[in-house]
Amino acid sequence: MSSITQNYKAAFEILKKRPVLLWGLSLLSNFLILIVSLLGGARIITFPVALVLEASLSVLYLKGVRGEGIETKNIFSGFTSLKQAVHVAGGMLWMVLWVVLWCLIPVVGIVFGIIKAIEYSFTPYILITHPEIEAMDALKESKKMTNGLKGKMFGAQALVIVAIVVCAAILGALTIIPFIGSVFGLLLIVLIVAVAAFCPIFLGLVNAKFYEDALHPAQPMPQPQPQPQFNFDPYTGKPIQPQYQYGGQQVPPVQPQPQPTPQSVPQPQPAPAPESNPVPETPTDTDQPTRI
Repeated sequence: MSSITQNYKAAFEILKKRPVLLWGLSLLSNFLILIVSLLGGARIITFPVALVLEASLSVLYLKGVRGEGIETKNIFSGFTSLKQAVHVAGGMLWMVLWVVLWCLIPVVGIVFGIIKAIEYSFTPYILITHPEIEAMDALKESKKMTNGLKGKMFGAQALVIVAIVVCAAILGALTIIPFIGSVFGLLLIVLIVAVAAFCPIFLGLVNAKFYEDALHPAQPMPQPQPQPQFNFDPYTGKPIQPQYQYGGQQVPPVQPQPQPTPQSVPQPQPAPAPESNPVPETPTDTDQPTRI
């Protein structure tokens, strides 16, 4: 799993390759969201439309993380059909409702609201890229995918916000220096403009990178097995005994125990077969008695 610094680096690389395109499409999408949100009267229609535009912008950042082509029509990816728009709007409304309900808890409501907002932050990607998943199930799927990532996701956003606040406070304090204070005031204005223009894009890319990591977790690398090293006799060239290395230390091999030499067991000799019909011996002349 990627770390916060690796996701920062990936977001910087994407933003460095397509700064004008990403900034222009993000500005256009946010402008449309603002216009739709300011329309009075039919809030029941304008608010869901703004949420679908926001979900489409999130998927635009996801396409940038995946290295896919980014086009103007991507900011309307949630409006490919009426059914798709209703599906995305329902899921986004369900997400906002639950975050608001958690924030209403006395004393600790803001803490639970932040946690739930992070848990449900993958909902826009799921609603648009997986339309077969129901709106209510998309929140459960987002909660499951953010399990184990909520600390990193909160830290990634908090570090950026804290860095911006610290830099703005330092530049604001330096503006009171006579003569050169106006220079620091100008730098503060530049910082505010840069943050307003690129910080939402950067955080959107970082969050999309977390979703991509949760969707395709990295497989652990197999550990290399220790290989035996042999010492060779300089005269015969034959290996003497293997030496194994574990953690940089040599472990002597286990000496084999001498095995007793098996004694040869005498094999039994087969008994001679009895002769059949023995021929009687014929007496010779020497065996006859001498007659007088």
